[in-house]
Formats: sequence, structure tokens, C-alpha cells
Amino acid sequence: MVIVHPLRPRIVASIVLAVIFIIWLVSAAIALPSLIYADTHTIEYCEGSRVVCYLAWPDGNYGLIDFWCVDYAQLFIHNESRTIVHIKRFFKR
Repeated sequence: MVIVHPLRPRIVASIVLAVIFIIWLVSAAIALPSLIYADTHTIEYCEGSRVVCYLAWPDGNYGLIDFWCVDYAQLFIHNESRTIVHIKRFFKR
């Protein structure tokens, strides 16, 4: 599009850096509970041992529902942001 519209204003580098910083900040905030509450446990077998990683929430609930909520919230936010970008790119034409 630069060749077709050479004088059209472009996004300034400082705005691009600010958007990248905000994306990283939001991503870190979403992943923070997994970082804080992740724990490991070693299970001993006759043949050896295995280390299992799990989310140990402060209320003591280690259920699969908690994992699904965090995991699917991250997945939903990621997919929605990609969808919004693709829709904007499609209608910009």
C-alpha cells in the first residue's frame, strides 16, 4: 500500500512501541496467576519418579475447573484479539 499511497501518514514509531509494551504488559498480567500459584510435586514409582506441575490455588481447590478457567480465558483473549485484527485488516481494503 505504500507504493499506491506514498503520502498517506503512517503510524509513528513511538505509538508502535507503546502498543507493543501494552500487549506485553497485558500478557504478563494474564499469566501472572499461573506464575504465582504454580507448584511441583514429585511422584515416586517403582521404576523411578515423575515431577508433576499443578496450580495450587490459595483456597486449596486444585480442581481441573480452575485450570480450565485460566487456560480458556487466556485462549479466548488471544483469539478475540486476533479476530479483531483480522476484521480490521479485511474491512480496511
